[in-house]
Amino acid sequence: MHEGMPSLGTDAPFSYYVVPAPERESRCDLGSDDCAIDDFGTGHSSLVSVAARPC
Repeated sequence: MHEGMPSLGTDAPFSYYVVPAPERESRCDLGSDDCAIDDFGTGHSSLVSVAARPC
């Protein structure tokens, strides 16, 4: 039996996986709730969010 809300998320946004694996450590800052890529003022940032839906 399942307990709690099901998760439909991923570990990282798609743009994180577009960066070649050998470059991810130097170009990406992946946190539990956010991800910054090439964060030099012109980079890409993502936030993780969950939308609750009433049953």
